[in-house]
Amino acid sequence: MSAVWQNNGGMGVALATVAVASVVFVQQSRRRRTGKDGALILPHVRSLLPYVGSAIDMGGGINKFIRKHAARLGGQPLFTATILGDKCVFIADPEYLSFIFKSSLQKKLDSETLQKQFMTNVMSASPSEVDEIFDKDTLKKGSSHYHHYLFKGAELERSTRLVQEFFIKLIPTLVSTTDKDAWTRHDLFSMVVSAIFKASMGPLLSGSVVSDEAMQGFRDFDVGVVMMFNEAPSLLYRKSLKARAQLLKEMESSAFWKEASPLMKTRKETLNVSKQSLYKANLGILWASVGNSAPATFWTLLHLIEDETAWKACRDQVETIAANRKDEFFSLDDLDEMTLLHSAFYETLRIYQGNFTARQVKEDFVLDMGSNKKYWIEAGSKLMPFWGILHSDPHIFENPNQFQYDRFVDTAKVFKYKSGKPLTHAPVMAFGGGAHLCPGRKFIAYEVKLFLAMLMINFDMVLVDGERHPNINPAMQGIGVSHPDHDPKIEIRLKQ
Repeated sequence: MSAVWQNNGGMGVALATVAVASVVFVQQSRRRRTGKDGALILPHVRSLLPYVGSAIDMGGGINKFIRKHAARLGGQPLFTATILGDKCVFIADPEYLSFIFKSSLQKKLDSETLQKQFMTNVMSASPSEVDEIFDKDTLKKGSSHYHHYLFKGAELERSTRLVQEFFIKLIPTLVSTTDKDAWTRHDLFSMVVSAIFKASMGPLLSGSVVSDEAMQGFRDFDVGVVMMFNEAPSLLYRKSLKARAQLLKEMESSAFWKEASPLMKTRKETLNVSKQSLYKANLGILWASVGNSAPATFWTLLHLIEDETAWKACRDQVETIAANRKDEFFSLDDLDEMTLLHSAFYETLRIYQGNFTARQVKEDFVLDMGSNKKYWIEAGSKLMPFWGILHSDPHIFENPNQFQYDRFVDTAKVFKYKSGKPLTHAPVMAFGGGAHLCPGRKFIAYEVKLFLAMLMINFDMVLVDGERHPNINPAMQGIGVSHPDHDPKIEIRLKQ
């Protein structure tokens, strides 16, 4: 799971911190401009509030925040800012983002500090439980389990088949009549979250969690994740705390383990952790999967509904593939042939995936980017590469604010930085990188394509007249795929 970071307006500030604001301000203004080996000390975004710092400013939009301050600081590719007491390093040049994965720097960076904070604040893990969850042997075994069950081979095929079996049962229930001319109205985001949550639970966790009650519990919990992580006053997310307790209780039940997935059973049998550590880590798996795949499915489907040309092109391709199936199920090879839906899915991730790949700096080092560009990175600071800077760069992507469903169909296309150099990594960095590449990325992509394909071959879908395209909910940005600021209404009917 990637570390997460996001400002929340509910964070309070002790009045005592304001008293030292002027002292901190003066100290920052007198800092030397160069460090060891002539490396540039990063310019700092000044604030009169030393603890809150620039958190409120960043809450107005992370991309906007980074680009604005980089410009104000003379076009610097890196700068620092105080965010809720932490000195954070922000990166404004997409060409610099991937340095965080350099093997030569891994001993100087800590990828676990913020993940441990997430487990403590969001999953209510105690210090001893955190130690168990992040034990090297436990992490190694857990990674092996994910790759075995979710990344390749017969187990991935089995998991995908379970998803399809659920969707086959779901599809007829989405319309209220067999009359082909009758339309049924849905709240699109709610419909998608319900479908993806329930379809995911069988292969990932347990059949006992495939319920409206558990799905609503997940949604109530999800709303409070950002506030929990940032240690906001608990009165702001009481409903989320109650939902978390209920979800954990479900994971402890005999019903859960009676219908547990092979992944869950293997984790229980092989991980040397306490029961509570296991339950809380499993809740993390639930959140990390559905919390991203559901909004990604929503945005992809919404854009396809809005674009008749894109809808027709994707549907035509899906129908051609469906016509050549051996039975009612799509194989993994069939899903791989859905290149237009795959491209549309990654275009969605490019636009709406707004995550940080955060790292704690354990020791001072000089970041040498070549061409006499050296930067002094201080121990104790947090590196905050935000991939939205890459995904929205007009030099890399033509018309970056426009959804182009077929942007990634040509897999041989070379995307380039402003400097003219080709990207050294994938053009869409939605699933991490290096040793932290998400092992569930294939399962999620297959699940999204399955749902979209089965909707397309069964239904016509339109936005309700007068419905507007949602904006991104800024309170839910920075933790993965962004959520909409409202739930748009659609109408569906049996395909004409």
